[in-house]
Amino acid sequence: MRIEISPAALPWVALLVGFVLLVVGTWRLMEGSDTRGWESTRGTVEISEVDRRMVSSSGTRRTKHYAVVRYRYQVEGQSYHNDRVSVGGGERRTSAVFFSSGGGTGTLTEARSIVDRYPQGASVTVFYDPADPTRSVLEQGTGGYAWLWLLVGVVACLYGGAHWVLMPGAAGGDGED
Repeated sequence: MRIEISPAALPWVALLVGFVLLVVGTWRLMEGSDTRGWESTRGTVEISEVDRRMVSSSGTRRTKHYAVVRYRYQVEGQSYHNDRVSVGGGERRTSAVFFSSGGGTGTLTEARSIVDRYPQGASVTVFYDPADPTRSVLEQGTGGYAWLWLLVGVVACLYGGAHWVLMPGAAGGDGED
C-alpha cells in the first residue's frame, strides 16, 4: 500500500509532523532533566545481553541488535525491577524499539557497548524517582535522540512554514486576497 500526499498538503503534513516531533522531543528532554534530581540507591544487574531481531522496512529485512539490561534495586525495603538504562529517544525500554532509550539504533557495536557497561551481576547505581520508585534509570540526563527529535521537528516546521508563507498557492490557497 502506497500513500500519496498531494503537493498542496505537503506543507501542512510537514507542520503537523514537525509539531509532534517538537512535543515529543521537548517531553523527552524535560523527562531526562528530571532524572538529575532523582535519588540514588545501589542495584544489581540481573540480565545483560544482546538481543537480535529481524525487522522489515520497505520490503527490506535487516537484523537489529538491542541491549537488554534488567536490574533490581530496593527503596525503603521494597524491591523493584526495571530495564530502563536512560531517557533517550522513542520508547522507554532498552529491549523494545529501534529508537529505544539506552537500547540504541540497532547496531551490534552500540548494543555490546551498553551490555559491556552493565555486565550481569554487576553492582550499579540506580537513580529513581522519589515520588514513584518504579521509575528508574542507570544513566541520568537525556540521550542524543531527544535532541534529534527536536532538530527534525524544527526542520519540518521550518520547511512547512516557509513553503506555506513563500508559496501560498502551493500550500492550498490561491495566492490572492
